[in-house]
Amino acid sequence: KPPQLAQNRASSAPPGRSRRPQDQCPAAPSPTAMPWVWMGKGCGKGYGGKGKGKGKGARLSGPPELKVWVGGLPEDVKWKDLQTHMDQAGKSTWVEVFSGKGTGTGAVMFKTAEEATNAVATLNGSQLNGHTIIVDAWVPKAKEEEPSLETPGGATL
Repeated sequence: KPPQLAQNRASSAPPGRSRRPQDQCPAAPSPTAMPWVWMGKGCGKGYGGKGKGKGKGARLSGPPELKVWVGGLPEDVKWKDLQTHMDQAGKSTWVEVFSGKGTGTGAVMFKTAEEATNAVATLNGSQLNGHTIIVDAWVPKAKEEEPSLETPGGATL
């Protein structure tokens, strides 16, 4: 047998193809196949189900002692404006200006509880874009209790 055939048989990669993972992606579907149906799994992060996806949860998740609530914000305030103002008290790690029902309010998370306490002490009543803002400690919203099984007449089911 010629040495070239023996060498190709010893390698699991076809002649002229490398074994690197990035080179093992399937080729695009042939024009004779139905072009609107992709039959391969693909190599990208596309629809393989391994991406992080939406709904990563609230960015303000963390201990309540690191967060402060801010009220009295002007409607046109941007998060960057609020961050610049709040960074006078300590380095903020996350700033959010609420919209919808929460318009005029926001939340800021700091690296330490001391910085959050300092923000409440020093920035409550301060001016931001001509508005007096309220800075208060973050109070977690209590989860609503399950509705009881009582009927409106007072009888228990």
